[in-house]
Amino acid sequence: MGNMFSNTSQGPPARESRRMEPKQVYENITGPNGRSIVELAGAPVDSEWIKRAIESQGTLFVQGELKSLGQGDPASNFRFKSDKETNNKVTSNLMELFKLYHEQQKNKTNPEPVVITSVPRKMRTQVYHMGKCETDSGVTATGEMWVSSSTAKDPMTERLTKETETIQKFIEKMGIEVEFAKMANSTEGAGYRSYMADLISFVLMIDYHFHKEMFEQKKFEAVLVRADDKNESGEPLLKEFDQGRGRMWKPREGHDYLYFKEVDASYDSDYTNTFWYPKEGSLEKVYSQIHQLLTLEESGFKEMVRKFFEEVKSYGRISDHWLNDIDDPFTFYMFYNCYLYSCTREEGKVKDQIEKIIQSFS
Repeated sequence: MGNMFSNTSQGPPARESRRMEPKQVYENITGPNGRSIVELAGAPVDSEWIKRAIESQGTLFVQGELKSLGQGDPASNFRFKSDKETNNKVTSNLMELFKLYHEQQKNKTNPEPVVITSVPRKMRTQVYHMGKCETDSGVTATGEMWVSSSTAKDPMTERLTKETETIQKFIEKMGIEVEFAKMANSTEGAGYRSYMADLISFVLMIDYHFHKEMFEQKKFEAVLVRADDKNESGEPLLKEFDQGRGRMWKPREGHDYLYFKEVDASYDSDYTNTFWYPKEGSLEKVYSQIHQLLTLEESGFKEMVRKFFEEVKSYGRISDHWLNDIDDPFTFYMFYNCYLYSCTREEGKVKDQIEKIIQSFS
C-alpha cells in the first residue's frame, strides 16, 4: 500500500494546522444484499441522520453506556457539554431515534434489539498513550504511541510490548507515521491518552453476529430529564453529588440529560426497547480480536469481518472524527487492514469504499 494515506508535505506544520479538523459525518458503505446496520458512534447533532438511520431499517448499534438518573453525565455520545443548544438538540434527536426504532420493531415479525457496544471504563484494561513534548507554542504530540495496562503506575516504562509493537507497525503500514503527531493532538483534551473505545465497539458489533453468548439482554426506557425538572415533592431531580476524590457533579443550567431506566419485560412505552449489551468479562477476548485486526497478516478474525460485511447491504455510521480522540478514524484504518492480505473481487468493493472514507480524513 505504501504511503497511500500519508501527507507528503515537508517541514513542520503551521500553528493553525497542528491538529486535524474535527468533523461529524454520516458515513455509508453499501453492498448488493443482506442486512442493514446503523452504528451510533458520535453524538447525533443532525436530525437528518436520525431519518436516514430509521429509513435504512437497520439494526441499531450504539456506542454509549446506559446511565440512570443519579449517575451524573450521560455517555459522551448522548450529550454535547460545551454547547447548550447543541446538547439539547442531541438529546432530542436521540429520544426521537429510540421512539422511531421502538415503533419500527413493534411492526416486525422478528424485532431487533438495540445493541450496546460500549463497556464501562472500569472494564477497559488497555490505554493507548501519545508521546508529547513542550514547544515554544505549548505542549504538542511527538508522534510516538505506546500501550500500557490501565492500572500501570508508570505507563511510560510499563509498556505492553506486544501491543505496542503491533500498533507502531500498523501506523507505519497505513502510511500515516509522518502526520501521526497531528492526529494525536486530537487527544489533548484527554491528556494525550485514548482507550480506543471505537475499536472495541467495532469488534463487539462483529461479535454480536457471531458470538451472541458474549451478550446479555435487558429492557430499558429512555428518559429525558431537564436541568430544572422536579419530583412530586418539588425537589430537583438532578442533584449535585460527590463523584469521589472531591470531584463534584452538578447539572449545567439549561441542559437536557438522557438517562435509561431498566423496566420489566412486560412494560411498554413509546421509548422502551430491548437492549443487548456486553457481559462483564468479555473484554479479554475483544482485546485479542483487536490485536488480530491490527497485525500485518491474515487472521481468522479478519476473515470474519469480511464475511460479516459480505452479508451487509447498508452500513450507516454516525462518526465524530478527531473530536477529542483518534479512535473513529483508527477504526476505519483497522477495518481497511482486514482487506489487505486476502480480498475477493466482491470484498474489494467494500475495500474501495473504506478507502474513500479514509481519504476524506485529511
